[in-house]
Amino acid sequence: MKIKEAGFGKVTSGSYTGNGTANRAIPHGLGRKPKYVKIQNLDINVQNELLAELGLIFVHLETSFGRFTITDMDTVYFYVGNTDSYNNSGNGLGCEYYWVAFG
Repeated sequence: MKIKEAGFGKVTSGSYTGNGTANRAIPHGLGRKPKYVKIQNLDINVQNELLAELGLIFVHLETSFGRFTITDMDTVYFYVGNTDSYNNSGNGLGCEYYWVAFG
């Protein structure tokens, strides 16, 4: 995990391999609740976004847009994976994900 200070706050980044479970906790290292998290899966070209206070993960596909309910982010973790579609909610089994968190 990389942590950088910016004029507007902290930015961290990292990666993880999906394990196909619901509400999986990913440590973000900001020390405070992120305002925004961007997740990219290069295996299936899916982009996800998490926004503070919503408890939702948004998915951007080439032809559509959706959202899935997940556990809301906190000062230690952001969460990925919804049982309706692990691949589209940031936790597809065996998929490699890269993320950036802004706090």
